[in-house]
Amino acid sequence: MPRLMSQFERARNLISQPPEKRMEHEILQLVPWLRSKAKLFKQLKSVHNKVISGFEALHQAGVMAGLDPATEGSLQSHGASQWPR
Repeated sequence: MPRLMSQFERARNLISQPPEKRMEHEILQLVPWLRSKAKLFKQLKSVHNKVISGFEALHQAGVMAGLDPATEGSLQSHGASQWPR
């Protein structure tokens, strides 16, 4: 029987896909988890799907960082650069 994916694995799999292949229902499923993990999302009253759908994955030394290509900046300053394992 296959094991269930953790939320981290779901996020990693979704963010690893090209933005145009991400389904809205998959993005919406990540919102509560992102709110619990990233200071940036805790502070926002609403999380816009465009933020999540525009993430790009960057793998460096075992750390996955979400990058917003629109601002060419990372979320590191907002506490989302290190995702839990």
